[in-house]
Amino acid sequence: MDRSKSKNQIFDPTYLLIYPSIVLKAFLYHRVLAYFVNILSNLLLYFGYVYAEFVEIGLIFGEPFGRIKAMKEKRISQLEEYIRKNEVVTIEELCDTFQVSVNTIRRDLNQLSDKGIITKIYGGARSAEVTESTGALLPYPERFTQHSEEKARIARAASKLVHENDTIFLDTGTSTVPVLGFLSHLNHITVITNSIYVLQSSINYPQFTTIALPGVVKPKAASLVGEQCLSAIQIYHINKAFFACTSFSLEAGASNASPEEYAVKQAVLQNSSEHILLVDSSKFDRSSLLTYAKPDAFQHIITDKKPDDRYLRYFKEHGIRLLVEDS
Repeated sequence: MDRSKSKNQIFDPTYLLIYPSIVLKAFLYHRVLAYFVNILSNLLLYFGYVYAEFVEIGLIFGEPFGRIKAMKEKRISQLEEYIRKNEVVTIEELCDTFQVSVNTIRRDLNQLSDKGIITKIYGGARSAEVTESTGALLPYPERFTQHSEEKARIARAASKLVHENDTIFLDTGTSTVPVLGFLSHLNHITVITNSIYVLQSSINYPQFTTIALPGVVKPKAASLVGEQCLSAIQIYHINKAFFACTSFSLEAGASNASPEEYAVKQAVLQNSSEHILLVDSSKFDRSSLLTYAKPDAFQHIITDKKPDDRYLRYFKEHGIRLLVEDS
């Protein structure tokens, strides 16, 4: 070999003749290294997905299950509000919005579907309050029929808390409207309400004094709201106020999505002695835009199905009477 060649010469072809085994080994080493790097990257990606799923069920590195469960409940509540607002959504859209996997969204949608809150459609979901043909919100009478048997049982239990000469408030929720129908055995009570349907029903009970709160008509809620309504509430003292809600949880309390209805409920809370919440089981572990009362603001909570133990412990600790009308 000519050693006088430039030291800067990068490659001498004669090396291929002299050292073929070295070149072959280097080539194989490069291929094997690339293969293992590819495997390692795939494993890291896989364990990333596994990590995400473990976080979902609260089993990662001893993370407290209660905290993970609360995060999940919050996400599902936000998901419910998003679907209700947008009416029809796709799974891809929900994944992008909430930054979770397709499997997580599918599980959340299954949970909402089981509660009758949404209807699953191909590639997405639709709010249960939206008609399939037009996509419009269902009228109040049709929403009233959802969980109607449970609401009737709840209303019957609530009526047992009303006595002669009581002054009661019935709000506009579909759980509170039926209460009046179970009070016909009483000789006299005073009913204060901003519900158009309660006012309409009161015509059948001339023995009662019914006071209609003034205000602006809110068609979707079939209610009267606004400054006149709020001012009128201030002049009355209510013995027992019966409230409904869109959602209920220990973290968010009783909540709804309407600022006008929120204001009315707040005013009634301040001008009433006894507070009774009527809430069917489909509304538990959910939250809406506005919390109008924490759980301990109520002396009685009436539902159709016994809630889980953490609710029972909370109610006992705060002296809240739970009435379950399950049959």
